[in-house]
Amino acid sequence: MNFRVILFVAVAGIALIALFDRLRPEGPAAAVPETTPPLATQDHAPVSASPGAQERPDKVYAFRFSDGQRAEGPSVIRSRQGERITLRVASDRTQTLHLHGYDRELDLRPDETLEMPLELIHSGRFELELHDPHAQVGIIEVQPR
Repeated sequence: MNFRVILFVAVAGIALIALFDRLRPEGPAAAVPETTPPLATQDHAPVSASPGAQERPDKVYAFRFSDGQRAEGPSVIRSRQGERITLRVASDRTQTLHLHGYDRELDLRPDETLEMPLELIHSGRFELELHDPHAQVGIIEVQPR
């Protein structure tokens, strides 16, 4: 085989590997995502998902749930991977709000407002669900960087 052909194939292979690494959704040299602890502790005080999540969020979204349904708040939140947001949540009854994909929960109680700080590290479409009555109450769409 000709030396030029071998050199061309080698350079093209290296270029394709570098291009794949840069364009995959997780970004360059992505590691396996860390699992994160639940956001609410026993006394229902919100805790951070990561060290930077308690810094100033990019946006705060307020929700109020009444009779197991969303009474206030957006049905769809559109954001970008890497942004920090906070969900500020109030409910008229005891129930659990679950964010699928991030596996986060808030144990809601009447007349109490809790916050769920989030660092949006995963891209995709994630459902917000009330566990009682198992109702979808919103979507968080996270666009890749």
